[in-house]
Amino acid sequence: MSGWSEKLLERGIQFVRKQDWEGAARVLSDAVKYDTGMYEAWVLRGNVRMAQEMYLDAALHYERAISIKGDLADAWSNLGSAFLKMGMYQAARDAYRRSMQVKDSWEPHAGLANMYCDLMDLKQAEEECQKALAIDNTADRHFYLGCVQLGQGKWKEGFENYYYRWLDHPQAPLARRALPQWQGEDLTGRTIVLYPNQGFGDEIMAMRFASRDYLSEARHIVLQTRSPLADIARHPDREIKALNGTLPRADYACSTLDLPMVLGLNWDEVNCPPYLTADPVRAARWRERMPKGFNIGVCWTSGGHFSSSLSIQRIKSMRVEALAAFKQPGVNLISLQKPVIEAIPAALEITDWMEEVDDFADTAALIAALDLVISVDTSVAHIAGAIGARVWNFVRFSGYWPWLAPDVCGPDKSIWYPSMKLYRQPRGHDWEEPVRRAAKDLEVLLADTVGNN
Repeated sequence: MSGWSEKLLERGIQFVRKQDWEGAARVLSDAVKYDTGMYEAWVLRGNVRMAQEMYLDAALHYERAISIKGDLADAWSNLGSAFLKMGMYQAARDAYRRSMQVKDSWEPHAGLANMYCDLMDLKQAEEECQKALAIDNTADRHFYLGCVQLGQGKWKEGFENYYYRWLDHPQAPLARRALPQWQGEDLTGRTIVLYPNQGFGDEIMAMRFASRDYLSEARHIVLQTRSPLADIARHPDREIKALNGTLPRADYACSTLDLPMVLGLNWDEVNCPPYLTADPVRAARWRERMPKGFNIGVCWTSGGHFSSSLSIQRIKSMRVEALAAFKQPGVNLISLQKPVIEAIPAALEITDWMEEVDDFADTAALIAALDLVISVDTSVAHIAGAIGARVWNFVRFSGYWPWLAPDVCGPDKSIWYPSMKLYRQPRGHDWEEPVRRAAKDLEVLLADTVGNN
């Protein structure tokens, strides 16, 4: 390793720390020009390409590093992750195993757990999570184990591990930092503040627990929400406060996503009836504007969340062209997509009023005026389910825990929303099969609708 190449490597590390990926890639490329055998630079450049979601390029860099020095446990593990991102599962498994042969660390076990989640083999994923946890007993390992257990319907131990997310949370809400966290104490005569966690979809899903159905003993329930949900969240059971506003006086606080753990609920004990209500006046206004025929609200792109990577958002989303399967005679497509990040083909004839929609209360009113909602797994699907609208939710092939594994509650049932039907991918990235199945179901629904009129 030459002195100049060492300096370039150090400079590349500085760029990585600043997340200047292009600068790091450029400098590290120069480093390996001066010293082609500098495996450290090849590994780091592979890491940069992973951060840029250039997975094939990353794999080639890791393989180059391994060709120079074959006992690089981190390079083998990272190579497995690159293969996993490309859907090359056997190659990923082999790379992770090779990493373990060099050094049995938590990273390849966590990688295998990710892979088994992608393959919907949650039992194997849990085994690998346990192995990773035995080596690296950290909050992240517990949290991921909790997600895998929840997906299998193991709610008691699952939520206990899921709770570890708070131990390493960079932006915990003020109510969590300033108030005693409720652990099941008697709430008689007490005030409890409930606050959201994760994305809008999870916030909507867990909002059902902020009610007298679950907290009957509390004197006063205060629900903190983010502003787009403040209007739709209003309910006689609770007072609504802005999440970032002044913290009200209270005896306890709890995240709505932790309430199932504190209440000791199992997955088959979730209270299912609709718990949010669309404004009937606003819904009537939308209904007056609807074209004649069977009106379907469509949402094809996931909005994501600050904790989600761009690749996860892409995996959850489908191309707008897939909606052509639902352009059947008598059907009108009404957009529920906001924002629109790709051009909508004119041939789809999608009516788009979303510029007039300011918050989720507006979205709920628009949904209430429709005959059906077809959506990818995002907040629109949750709002539709929460108000009791008929919704077909397209779910990616993964172990994402709220929808549970198909063998727990059935392939198309949602434990959260009786009016929701799940259309799961049969394999990763395959939207064609569930779209085709839904299109056939739509034909049946349209025939039944005509027959009943």
